[in-house]
Amino acid sequence: MVSELEGLCSTLEGIEAEIREMALIAARQADQLATTAIEVAAVRGQVGAGTQLGPAVHAFGAASQACRRAAQLLDQSRTHGREFRTRIIGEPQRGGPSVATASRSDANADASADVDDVTVHRLFTESSYPIQADSGRCFLAVGDPLRPLTDTIPAVRDGSFLAVIHGNGSEVGIGPQSLNAMQLASLIRRDPHYTAGQPVTLFSCSTGSTDEGVAQQLARALGSRVTAPTDSVWLPPNNLGKIVISPGNSEGRPIVDTTGKGMGRWRTFHPA
Repeated sequence: MVSELEGLCSTLEGIEAEIREMALIAARQADQLATTAIEVAAVRGQVGAGTQLGPAVHAFGAASQACRRAAQLLDQSRTHGREFRTRIIGEPQRGGPSVATASRSDANADASADVDDVTVHRLFTESSYPIQADSGRCFLAVGDPLRPLTDTIPAVRDGSFLAVIHGNGSEVGIGPQSLNAMQLASLIRRDPHYTAGQPVTLFSCSTGSTDEGVAQQLARALGSRVTAPTDSVWLPPNNLGKIVISPGNSEGRPIVDTTGKGMGRWRTFHPA
């Protein structure tokens, strides 16, 4: 059973890497085609829904989105398979401190419903520290491999409060302790340099991946704008000093196109 599972995970990793590359190519070509169509239509004075190139652009865009969705599903399958294999045969997770993401696995996490205010206070005291001249805060357990890399995060220049914490689409966490959006809001409010209503940049993997996920819930809890990544967010930044937002490949590194850009993006959520 273990050997079959290893084979399945290996196969999924190979397929996933290939389909993500295809998705990146399809997305870039879709963008180029859309731009060309608009330029041609403008020259001909045909801007609008009636443009003959319109159906082709929409079809190519739909194909690109389908590729992206397929890649996401394959990534989920591979991740669940790897976590199951880890629990069964004790295989260590890949990766190291030189390249890291602010991602969080659902496995072996304590239920957030069990977290009271005393625990939140303890987590803030023992597992957080200020960054970027007190304009942000990291919520990371002692010994977390992401800690040595947090000083490489580019400065936030839009006046928002930077919060760094491991996460996924449905929760965040410090060490083995899971936290919901309300508890994360409580942690942020405890920072003496956070101002009520101040926008937040949430440096936490995939917390902006869904409409009603952690980022949206945090925006409501704080009553302020929250910007979060739609996929894994990587450190250190790329050679251009930019943060890469993208899934990882089988080698534990971000999947990027020829320009170094990932498949994800920053997404903004509002309280309303």
